[in-house]
Amino acid sequence: MKITSSFLLKKRENGVYYIGYYTAGKLHWKTTKCRRKDDALSFFKNFSADVFVPERSLLLSELMKELEISKRLRTGTVKGYAIAVKLLIRQCGDKPLTEYQLNDLESFKQYQLTRKLSDITINTWIISLVAVFGYAVKRQYLKQNPFSLSVRLKVSKKPPLFITQEEFEKLLKKVQTETLRDFYTVAGNTGMRLSELLNLKWSSVSFDKKQIGVVNTEDFTTKSGKSRIVPMNELVCTILSKRFANKNGSEYVFHKSNGFKYDKNFISHRFKKYVRAAGLNDKYHFHTLRHSFASWLALKEVPIFSIQQLLGHASVNTTLQYAHLSSSVLHSAVNKI
Repeated sequence: MKITSSFLLKKRENGVYYIGYYTAGKLHWKTTKCRRKDDALSFFKNFSADVFVPERSLLLSELMKELEISKRLRTGTVKGYAIAVKLLIRQCGDKPLTEYQLNDLESFKQYQLTRKLSDITINTWIISLVAVFGYAVKRQYLKQNPFSLSVRLKVSKKPPLFITQEEFEKLLKKVQTETLRDFYTVAGNTGMRLSELLNLKWSSVSFDKKQIGVVNTEDFTTKSGKSRIVPMNELVCTILSKRFANKNGSEYVFHKSNGFKYDKNFISHRFKKYVRAAGLNDKYHFHTLRHSFASWLALKEVPIFSIQQLLGHASVNTTLQYAHLSSSVLHSAVNKI
């Protein structure tokens, strides 16, 4: 038996560490019977010394399988990595990791440019590929990341699009389903992300405190990995109170008639449909509501740090893109000197 690569993984089901290893491209598992990491590492070291024979470098597809199984990252992040890896393999082939060079990423970048994709999309894939090969370095499959010196495409920063409150009312009039109308209204009045609303459960809603807890659960992880509190205004309180009275036993705040949560593509596609029906800017999409929430607050001269807390931005620099909307606040600030 020639094992070409191996890794250590703790399984959530029983808390035991397992060794995953490849032979002839096929993944196998072996239990260490250890729950303590130190014991498992010792077992892993002895196992590798006894049977590991580096026949060849791990294939990129095999590395991606390991990433998917390990559950070290958010599901959405792994899916994004998988798309970028699939595109790279389609263009350059599924090669051993040691055979990839910076030129492969450069040719990948140039090919994607011919497809007339947005610079942001291509940069997202470049970042994903750099991260995937960075993971390979951490796992000691590579000595160094061949893509570490890659240069992203220059993207001219533009202020985020936002829907005016008048446009938003016009859009809501086109929404025929009460649940979707409630969904879009809550999104516009809280700034919550699509994934956060889709996974929102009644257990995270406090009518007494008038707040919503955006928290990590077994089947959902926030984008930042951190929890935050979102206060509810009177409109959101009224909408959710009505929905709570008619929840029909579902644990989700927004759900289909069978009690299950909605698919994100369904919500997004319907939103786009209503945008067009209302004759609004065709570039508006669901995430525009989050930008709109921040922009409405900035126009009402809400301090930028308060907006940062409401949106859950890790850095105020991300929130500062809305500062151009509140120049009066800045003038007011300097006049206090």
